[in-house]
Amino acid sequence: MLRRFALASLAAAGLAGPAFAQSDDGSRTPGLMHAPIGEDAVNIMIVGQDAFGDVFMEVAMLHDLPRDRDAEIASRIWEERNNTAPIFLMEAARRYASYAPEQALYAYFLARSRMIYDGQRCLDSTALEAVALVDQFAQEDIAPLMTDAEMVRAQLSDVYSSGEAFTHTTSPWWICSSGDSAFYAAQNDATLTRDEWLKLPNQWPSIQDTISQNMLANINALATAIAEQ
Repeated sequence: MLRRFALASLAAAGLAGPAFAQSDDGSRTPGLMHAPIGEDAVNIMIVGQDAFGDVFMEVAMLHDLPRDRDAEIASRIWEERNNTAPIFLMEAARRYASYAPEQALYAYFLARSRMIYDGQRCLDSTALEAVALVDQFAQEDIAPLMTDAEMVRAQLSDVYSSGEAFTHTTSPWWICSSGDSAFYAAQNDATLTRDEWLKLPNQWPSIQDTISQNMLANINALATAIAEQ
């Protein structure tokens, strides 16, 4: 049996609403969902209490909706961007790419900064591996926009200066639950206390500073590259 993630082939009538009602003490009891995806492979996802599998499948459903709904879907996701997991912003980014490229890049960079922030707050470092997986949602639509260095630098600068990178209110559990520790807890029907999956809040400011400094370094590198053209 292969433990892996795959895009769900699902359809939905509308946009999923805000999630992430957190238990009072921050404890999480993950579960496993098994779905055959081939002769020798099984898709195993962590589900329960708005875990990675739950939000991944919701975004996959949105991903399969017709492209003639791009404006509607992107707008609704954007309105709820502070109340839903950053993974939804990746879907907004690919939808915006069809008609609002600057907004697409802004949404994309905001999604990445928020996902990395959430992932770095997890005690289990393997949770950060989900960032690359989620990035696949938008790459086909976003990659062509990355050839415009001026627009990329401008939108990354806007995300940096806006302060939005760390203003979302959703629990990092959505990405922390993608890591190995949540998987093993689910296998053993175990409950993780907050302190077993999430770093202490007094560590979060330094994580924010590191991400901000990395964004600034990328902005400066782009500015230098553009000036040398």
